Amino acid sequence: MKNHPSAALSLFFAVVLVLISALAGFVATHRSSRTMTAQAAAEQLARLRSNLKSQRSVGSDLLPVPVRAIHTVVFDTRGGGRLVRVDAPLWWVRIVVRDGKIRSLGQLTFFDDTEFDADPADLSLAQVARQGPALLADQHHTTGGQFVSWSD
Repeated sequence: MKNHPSAALSLFFAVVLVLISALAGFVATHRSSRTMTAQAAAEQLARLRSNLKSQRSVGSDLLPVPVRAIHTVVFDTRGGGRLVRVDAPLWWVRIVVRDGKIRSLGQLTFFDDTEFDADPADLSLAQVARQGPALLADQHHTTGGQFVSWSD
């Protein structure tokens, strides 16, 4: 029996299709975005900040707890208000972030484009992993946009 190039090509395309489907499923389960008024977003983010108050910030000297994920909630005011939530496992963050450094807030919203993408950040993934759960970023724009990110 001869190997047919079409069989190898079919297998290749099947593998590519499975990988694309897996990636699409991963993104769909780790990102959400919904239209929201500025007032509703402000209330939701205020509750989130209140819950995170007991969370230490990066650089604190408490004993570390393993980090499993980085979470980000953004109220993006461009084109009308929308609340974006991204939950990324730390293994994914390590794949996506080059050099182990988070240099912009856009690197914390892997699956979405927000008004905060170009805002600078200076976070080392090694430090985030060593420090354990912590507040990573809490930013506001004059447009009303808000950005909160934390690890757990």
